[in-house]
Amino acid sequence: MCYYIAINQYFGNLTMPTKKTIRSTGARPADAAARHFGVPKQDKQMGMIFVIFLLFVSLAIISFALYRVYNEQTRLLSVIDSLSYEVSEQQVVVLPDGAAESNIQYKDSEVADLRLGYKPCPATFTGPCDDLMIYRLLENGSKEVLVPSVRGLSGAPLTNELLQPLAINTDGSRIAFGAWAYGSTPNENDGRVWIVETATGKVLLQSTIVPYNAVYSPDMLNAAYFVETDDGEEHVMVIDLEKNEDYLAARATGGTTYKDGEAKVSINWLDNNTIAVIEYDIPAEEGMPPTISGEREITIN
Repeated sequence: MCYYIAINQYFGNLTMPTKKTIRSTGARPADAAARHFGVPKQDKQMGMIFVIFLLFVSLAIISFALYRVYNEQTRLLSVIDSLSYEVSEQQVVVLPDGAAESNIQYKDSEVADLRLGYKPCPATFTGPCDDLMIYRLLENGSKEVLVPSVRGLSGAPLTNELLQPLAINTDGSRIAFGAWAYGSTPNENDGRVWIVETATGKVLLQSTIVPYNAVYSPDMLNAAYFVETDDGEEHVMVIDLEKNEDYLAARATGGTTYKDGEAKVSINWLDNNTIAVIEYDIPAEEGMPPTISGEREITIN
């Protein structure tokens, strides 16, 4: 018994080993790793900001370089186009035998005797490069080039559309152009027109309110058209292309109208300030020619 007590007292004085715990300091693994490798967290963030800054500067430099290249290419194309006008201004071109122009597609336009020479071209990063040449055929079969390149017109819109002729004045010095895709029919709801001087290749005037069926004065500073209002009134309107404004030239008076269900109207410019309006009666019997039912001259200021 005494032996047991002695053993118990001996082992009772011994203490069991305890597991040591490490108090958390609140540091995240990333912070600990940063301290382990000797890189403070703040320096690491500054490094990332510096890299992002370098990427931004590099992108800005590349963008500026591309912009300079685009401007230089546009300038060179403008110089080439202006030189082409000086060389080919109103010239008569006789096409040689061969395939020099085999890639050009030719067709008649809807204007007088004007013809189109379409030059297809795949688009580049600077935009579309397809083009149109406007010309007339002479009696000997040669071409009288009026507009060597609609893309080269000074002041023409830089769009996917091509300018195509709507009208030409008597001496061929000016052409009215509209814009639509080549090979498609004109958009009759598009009132945009550009008046081009063929000798210089410059856009002299442009408007946004000219109907497709308008008739242009010889100097192409004005355009006249017929309109019927919602209340049944019928008027001849004139557009001042320089101001891009229209005004009433004449209205139907005395029971005489310019157009009704049985009549057809034609508008012609006698000179730059005088419009001749002719009304035709359309016979009910088929095959009979129309007869003139009224005429009137309108002088504009």
